[in-house]
Amino acid sequence: MAAGRPVLGELVPAVLRRRLVDHAARYRFTPPDPRGGGAFAMASLTGTDSAVFGELLAWLAPRAGGLPGWSSFVPNEVSYQRYEAGGRGLPPHRDQRYYLHAIVIVTLTGEARFALLGSADPGDVVDGWTTRPGEVIALAGWSPHGDADPRPYHQVDAPDHGHRLMLQLRQNAAATPHLDLTRSPFTPKELAEAHHLTTLPDSATL
Repeated sequence: MAAGRPVLGELVPAVLRRRLVDHAARYRFTPPDPRGGGAFAMASLTGTDSAVFGELLAWLAPRAGGLPGWSSFVPNEVSYQRYEAGGRGLPPHRDQRYYLHAIVIVTLTGEARFALLGSADPGDVVDGWTTRPGEVIALAGWSPHGDADPRPYHQVDAPDHGHRLMLQLRQNAAATPHLDLTRSPFTPKELAEAHHLTTLPDSATL
């Protein structure tokens, strides 16, 4: 980790970032949610147009061992998100419990302020920095093993200028083989959301 943060010490190479940016341009982005967040596009790790994600995972594999949750992380969901200057970021929150082990965030273009918090209080900032193109952040996700909940509170600001394009790799519990969700602590609402996300179509325009 870079300087004790959940950040990979090496940037994703520019040539691979350009391929991902070009790939993102083929997607339909839904408008941002009024509560905050960027325009969103669901992609697929297993579709015919997914080779670029395989390249990213192959690049990450030998480098990300020290990131939170990586050793147990088996991504099965990928999406793009685009934040615009003057738009809304994300207020303090934790990612949903049905995202297991790690949430991997790769900034492809642009910069924005990212902060880790000790609670949902926006003034309870533990660490903050400005993301940069190629940066990889891995936040701890929920784990079905153990009583502690390692998910950190965090917030994301809109960029000061231009836009920030990023992608997210996640492990959705509802798409994880051999995981018995009937014995999980998830609420019916969480289970419904997790299953719904597994049915969303790839947003590619071609």
